[in-house]
Amino acid sequence: MATASNSSENSFGSSSQNVEAGARGAGVEKNSSDIFSSQINFRQVVPAEIPACFDIQQASYPKDEAASKSVLQYRQHFAEKYFRCACVVEDDDDNHDVEQIVGFISATRCRVFTAESASTHDATGPVLAIHSIVVDKQYRGRGIATAMLQNYVETMDSMPFDGVDRIALLTKVDLLPFYLKAGFSVLGISDIVDGNESWYHLERSKGEKIPCWVVDSFTDIPGNGNPAAVVLYPEQFRDDGEKLNNWCRRVAREFNLSETAFVCRKNDSSGDEAPEVVEKLPTSKDAEVLEEYGIRYFTSNGTEVDLCGHATLAAAAVLFQRTGCKKLVFYANRDKLIMTPWKYWSGKRMQICMEFPCKGLVDVMKDKSVIVDMLLRAFPNLAGLLGPKEIIYAGVDEDNNDLMVEMPLGVLDAIGYDSICFSALDWDGYQRGVMLCSRNEANDDNEPDFVSRFFGPKVGINEDPVTGSAHCVSAPYFAKKLNKTTLLAEQRSQRCGRIKCGVQDKCVVLTGSAVITLSGNSFIPFE
Repeated sequence: MATASNSSENSFGSSSQNVEAGARGAGVEKNSSDIFSSQINFRQVVPAEIPACFDIQQASYPKDEAASKSVLQYRQHFAEKYFRCACVVEDDDDNHDVEQIVGFISATRCRVFTAESASTHDATGPVLAIHSIVVDKQYRGRGIATAMLQNYVETMDSMPFDGVDRIALLTKVDLLPFYLKAGFSVLGISDIVDGNESWYHLERSKGEKIPCWVVDSFTDIPGNGNPAAVVLYPEQFRDDGEKLNNWCRRVAREFNLSETAFVCRKNDSSGDEAPEVVEKLPTSKDAEVLEEYGIRYFTSNGTEVDLCGHATLAAAAVLFQRTGCKKLVFYANRDKLIMTPWKYWSGKRMQICMEFPCKGLVDVMKDKSVIVDMLLRAFPNLAGLLGPKEIIYAGVDEDNNDLMVEMPLGVLDAIGYDSICFSALDWDGYQRGVMLCSRNEANDDNEPDFVSRFFGPKVGINEDPVTGSAHCVSAPYFAKKLNKTTLLAEQRSQRCGRIKCGVQDKCVVLTGSAVITLSGNSFIPFE
């Protein structure tokens, strides 16, 4: 925590005098702001400009609210990046551009928004307390305050996350509309006494600008396949494991998709933004770079799972296009997953090979009568079609996550999509999901070798459209049964999707297409 200043001034926020009068009339500001937008620069204040800032503040604030020159110097020295100004660019007699400061915003960080935070700066505090928002008298009513505050907020939001999670200030009643329009919320009348009038406490959550995407996996047609969200979070978030867990759950619930993948570059603490999306994959040997990321998966109800194929495919599609690398390695909770781009199309579509571990099966045919009873309760359309003899095989994977049941194709297709009681899939012999699958007897190279459907109500997913990780179990099973090493699988959900499966000794190579459908930023605070 920085050493406290000797000053007794506790200056916060803004009065109606120091913010331009036009703040009360949006129409005046809009027209004038258009005129000035090309003539104004916004930047940090340097030490030599403190006297100019002091003069503007002295002419704008009442005596009981103005900060001294030494206080402004303290704020600029200890909280430099939070002390910003607006400068009008004008030509001098020699046609050289000359900047003149016409307004500024100063702030310091604190842990709790109190009067004491006006005289100290805590470099680790989560609250950014704005003390001054002021515009030179002769430039008021021209939209400068609005533009300056907008630039200030956008600049704070765009900074790499440094622990600041909200911006706070005090204001008088006549300027409440000005700050509400800028995204601040009124928390009430403040207990802080600053001058002779009542002040209102306002706050605005600081957006950490966490980039995120929605990707349709196992399809090259937007709106098909299995959608997953991808969130690329900074390395600093890993420092607080429990806070990270809670934040991931909140973000996953907000997306409300079957899976959200959270990825973070391994051993990357630079805080720099990743490079822009490339238009094509590099072909030079210099570009054959291996990128390594940690990856975690959360379902729509906030449950964390160890592995998710379609979310992994979605994350790989984003990172291949974002970084231009030739190979990705994801480190999941239990597995190391290797990704290689197979085919690239223009736009946001590509095909990717994913190397996943094979998962063996533990036979549970002794429980098939219990399994049949469960399936009949869940799928009423199977009444009269499903009995113990229709259970060709039943097994649970070696991690006890998924129950796989093979049945005739006609029985599988009879399930339909209506009148399903998902909560009836309640057998305690598995932890994650139920995969129903069938061999396809069609002798056509374009037809799948086997088809499936996957249900996971235990983890908040009634039916998953296309489940890559389940094929770590089903592909080796059907490869052995059909005496093939390369199979085409189809998951017959309403969205449908296909996966090419290459079965090797210890791994399954899943090849699927993906298309990015949405991109933006998450502003859910890390708390």
